[in-house]
Amino acid sequence: MLLEPARLNTRGGELKANSTTDVGRPVQGPPLTAKEGEPPVQMKNKQKKLLETTPVEKQDETPIPVQYQKYKKLFEERKGHETLPEHKPWDHEIVLEEGKTPPFGPIYPMSASDLRTLRDYIADALEKGWIRESTSQAASPVLFVPKKDGTRRLCVDYRKLNDITIKDRYPLPLATELRDRLGKAKIFSKFDLRNGFHLIRMKESEEWKTAFRTRYGLYEYQVMPFGLTNAPATCMRLVNNVLRKYLDICCICYLDDILVFSETEEQHIKDVHKVLQQLEEADLQCKPSKCEFHVTETEFLGYTIFSGGLKMSPNKVKAVMEWEPPTSVKEVQSFLGFANFYRRFIKNYSKIAAPMTEITKKSQGEFRWTETAQEAFERLKEAFAGEPVLRTFDPELPIIVETDSSDYAIGAVLSQPGSNEK
Repeated sequence: MLLEPARLNTRGGELKANSTTDVGRPVQGPPLTAKEGEPPVQMKNKQKKLLETTPVEKQDETPIPVQYQKYKKLFEERKGHETLPEHKPWDHEIVLEEGKTPPFGPIYPMSASDLRTLRDYIADALEKGWIRESTSQAASPVLFVPKKDGTRRLCVDYRKLNDITIKDRYPLPLATELRDRLGKAKIFSKFDLRNGFHLIRMKESEEWKTAFRTRYGLYEYQVMPFGLTNAPATCMRLVNNVLRKYLDICCICYLDDILVFSETEEQHIKDVHKVLQQLEEADLQCKPSKCEFHVTETEFLGYTIFSGGLKMSPNKVKAVMEWEPPTSVKEVQSFLGFANFYRRFIKNYSKIAAPMTEITKKSQGEFRWTETAQEAFERLKEAFAGEPVLRTFDPELPIIVETDSSDYAIGAVLSQPGSNEK
């Protein structure tokens, strides 16, 4: 059964476009309309058999399968104070250590362009109700950090506030466990919650603790801002509570990223309905440009997930292949930290990386990039270039345990026979 698209009106001209990390080749045919100055939006050929689409005629429309049209408000961008969520049981609270009060810090200097961006942000956040003017005794400074798309995100420097905040130990799931839950899934849909943390209100009377100082005045958040030490825990608690009955059965979640998985198309339609209904009842919102419906491959938590397995993200592999030889201990640590994310894919990773790891232990004295370290650097690159694949663990198949050790490394591998018994 093929899904037919319907048109969903959204404000702001957002379209479901593929990013540079998308896998698969574009489907032949007329492209979807994108924003002015952006490349045409194209669908993946991986989707073609499961989801047919038609060209979008207007900039304020994005394709959504007709089966899910009843949830269109879930994908519509709200304007003004409609963006401000209502108070809910999961409102965020900042519990301070006994006897401590929120600190204040000096205003950080900003360039003219940063000040323009700051002024625009304040005007937009005031209109949406995310912030309001404040008379708080607390006052954290603000700064801008670069985003992947080249724009900048305003961040409040809450480090001093975080130091005196009692920590919420609600856990984030282990990424390895999440991937293992996919089992025999063949079809995936992915949803990204719009505005992430800002979907959660600050608990009433707690807003003053979030106050921040700027060239243009003192403001405080009515929604949960980025940068608070317990914000991830609050977000994860919300998502888990909303989708609890379906977790690990047909969906997995990591903060505001949600992946729905199924073995058949018919079952997948039912599973997507279940998840969207829960999100709608919780009055959450999804960002269409970051959502995917009925695909056989998708990016999730830095991996390319497909039927029966996962592989390294192509742009991460590209970054490793283009990495220049380190010229300091810090650069060696940076490379190993990046490569370590995919160590499960590399056989004998610790053994290969040992010469570079040894260099990181010698933080004092002159940096020496040895020939042995260069060889290890190149061997790791070669291992990445092979783009190995990990198959999803199947508890019903036999398990093979292999161990190995040397003077400087120990390791173990769990494997299972494939369809060809290898």
